[in-house]
Amino acid sequence: MVLAAIFIALGVVLPFVTMQIPAIGNALLPMHIPVLLCGFICGPLYGGIVGFILPLFRSIVFGAPPMMSTAIAMAVELMVYGLISGLLYAKVKGRRFGIYLTLIPTMLIGRMAWGVAVFCYLVYLAMHLPGRSL
Repeated sequence: MVLAAIFIALGVVLPFVTMQIPAIGNALLPMHIPVLLCGFICGPLYGGIVGFILPLFRSIVFGAPPMMSTAIAMAVELMVYGLISGLLYAKVKGRRFGIYLTLIPTMLIGRMAWGVAVFCYLVYLAMHLPGRSL
């Protein structure tokens, strides 16, 4: 639990370091790194919890990322990152390229989860436009 709290703190502070140069901040995606590490080190449960809490907490406290659409979609994406990285790494731990065997599917599945979250959000918005319904 203490390590999970450290990863949350790291995820809150790390974007401040990289936001000074936007090109680097957008390329590194600094909030993703602590979540992936938490999944590897603490396991899928804490990885998923940290991934879900981190963007929402950062949005509430600092206003970045914006809550509507961005922070919510990131919360789903990072939760999946934490869960999948913890689950897959537990299966391949100790193998030669275990970390890479974990990272590639984790990032693909996490991005798919982000896409599904954004799609659901857009469908919700479309259903609630005045005079429109699906």
